Amino acid sequence: MLRKPTSVGCSQRRCNQNRPPKRQPVVLVWAEQFPDITDAIAVERQIKGCSRAKKEALIRGDFGALRPLSKRGGNKDLA
Repeated sequence: MLRKPTSVGCSQRRCNQNRPPKRQPVVLVWAEQFPDITDAIAVERQIKGCSRAKKEALIRGDFGALRPLSKRGGNKDLA
């Protein structure tokens, strides 16, 4: 998963002045290794379909919050 960096090697103003907001530099905030590429692709597709709250819980490592967020209409106040 990727998130905008808080600081990068060059000044934000200089490097990003001509980039639209969706094209800003990103940093890696979560990664996992898989023994098989097909497993990695399956998990990537599964995560793409998750809500933002569930992705943020995954980034925090809050696995207890994942189950309530998995249910349809999960409690959005948890994240």
